[in-house]
Amino acid sequence: MANNGPQRPQWLAVAKGLTLLAQLGIQIAIPIVAGVMVGAYMERKTGSLIWSLVGVVIGVMAGLWNGFRMMWQFFSNSPKK
Repeated sequence: MANNGPQRPQWLAVAKGLTLLAQLGIQIAIPIVAGVMVGAYMERKTGSLIWSLVGVVIGVMAGLWNGFRMMWQFFSNSPKK
């Protein structure tokens, strides 16, 4: 009976975690797909295979950067216990 504060439902914490996971997946996947599409387009236009590689690398870097920024913001704004 030491904890007299308001109790948050367990499902709320689970829902918050699932929402964060879905947002993280979208933040990483969309730049990668966009990079692949732009790289494939540039490859078709120029005939050089290097554009596909450049598109994938830039897409992965942008996706990971977005995911890192989102997680950093989430954990820096989360309430301390």
